[in-house]
Amino acid sequence: MLYAKAGDVFFEEARRYFTVSDGDLSQMAIPDYQSIMLPLLKIAADGQKHHIGTVIKTLAKHFSLSESEQKEMLPSGVSTTFGSRVGWHARILKKRTW
Repeated sequence: MLYAKAGDVFFEEARRYFTVSDGDLSQMAIPDYQSIMLPLLKIAADGQKHHIGTVIKTLAKHFSLSESEQKEMLPSGVSTTFGSRVGWHARILKKRTW
């Protein structure tokens, strides 16, 4: 079992992916890597080339993400959380295409 309190590194990392309400952790609406994979594969299944920006928008609509969820940035401030997750999978798919 993991324990964390405000200020702990683990807590600060986990807080980005969970919200605390009444002492319980409940998942936020931004989907995790595993949840993104199947919808992304369905998009890629048509064999056509897709621009990553269009794929991100399509998947954001699929998951009913709010504008603020779509704009949520990674701690580095370089890219959005959702865009990074989609992009990670897209790069893996591209590398495994032969």
